[in-house]
Amino acid sequence: MKFNPHEVLVDYEGKEIKNETGQAIDWKTVIFTACNAVSKDEVLTNEQKISAYQITTKVFNAKDEAELTINQLNFVLGRIKSIYSPLIIGRALEKFDTLPKEE
Repeated sequence: MKFNPHEVLVDYEGKEIKNETGQAIDWKTVIFTACNAVSKDEVLTNEQKISAYQITTKVFNAKDEAELTINQLNFVLGRIKSIYSPLIIGRALEKFDTLPKEE
């Protein structure tokens, strides 16, 4: 799936979601944070770490458009669900969870 990693997320009122320093949060930031954050109770396998690195590199280096596979998007959604608030999770599901699940 192709998407614009620089697209800014909006809240329930359609206003930009901002971080604690007042910067608008885009998909690049969400994906980078989701793939690199690990809670103290969580252990990622080497395969998951490699996937996280490949995804963040691809999204971070994208100019106008990034493309992720279904498996990569499913990985990203799982990571987003594990660390983000309901609003960000909901926006991610609206954006990415319309794809068929790869087996």
